[in-house]
Amino acid sequence: MLCKAEILCKAKDITMKYNMLCKAESEFYRNKAMMAWYKDGDDNTKLFHSSTRINQSKSLITQIHNDEGVLITDYQQVQVVAIEFYKKLFSVQDSVGKIYGKFVHKYEQRHTTHSKCI
Repeated sequence: MLCKAEILCKAKDITMKYNMLCKAESEFYRNKAMMAWYKDGDDNTKLFHSSTRINQSKSLITQIHNDEGVLITDYQQVQVVAIEFYKKLFSVQDSVGKIYGKFVHKYEQRHTTHSKCI
């Protein structure tokens, strides 16, 4: 049976060996990548650029629904619908108009209700 000190010593030794093997493995993969780069050179950029093109094609908007719910597929019309949507969304005048319209509607409701009571 091993005493506590021997167990700690063996655990420390095993931990040191494990760390050494981890460093060796890391060094192996680093050297492997470096050799691949020396061999292939800038060919890896082809992979990078092709993956970039794929990601760009995934994020391309090819169709959109307009305010009436009609599906638009023409590239120029998709641009127009998107621009108009964001113009309406971020326009101050449109927001003020909606708020003003609600305010006037509430005022008219109260005014007609008050007039009926008199």
